Amino acid sequence: MAGIALGVAALIVVLSVMNGFQTQVRDRMLSVLPHIELFYPGQPHQRVLEMWPDIATEAKHNSAVEGAAPFVGAQGMLVRNNVLSGAQIRGIDPSVETQVSELADQLYAGSLDALKDGSFGIVLGQKLAKTLGVGQGDTLMVMAPQGTISPAGFYRVCASSR
Repeated sequence: MAGIALGVAALIVVLSVMNGFQTQVRDRMLSVLPHIELFYPGQPHQRVLEMWPDIATEAKHNSAVEGAAPFVGAQGMLVRNNVLSGAQIRGIDPSVETQVSELADQLYAGSLDALKDGSFGIVLGQKLAKTLGVGQGDTLMVMAPQGTISPAGFYRVCASSR
């Protein structure tokens, strides 16, 4: 009897811990990732970015939509000194990002207000910043694998970020 009771108690404890862990992971992921992404097929990316306020207004006609914000995403590499790391890179509009994510509340240092239009700014996760050995105000290189093939060769897009 005692063995069965101990086994059931252990099972209840393990299930409770796993359920709590699953909830924490889900809540953290969903707080910075969109619940839904709208794509506009057949339109060039630049045109869709210009149209995003109209698309957002149309989406907000649905009462379940609480906010909308544009973003562009790509995979890239971040380089600092001799350290290289892959990253999922997202370009956001800081003025409306707070409508759709809790990113601004989760920053360890700095704020989204420091990201200015026309300047090179970046927000890194704490672990990635530690891996690269960078702090607020440091410079690193962002390399994107997208490029253009022309008769002159392959051109890659590289930018420095501060």
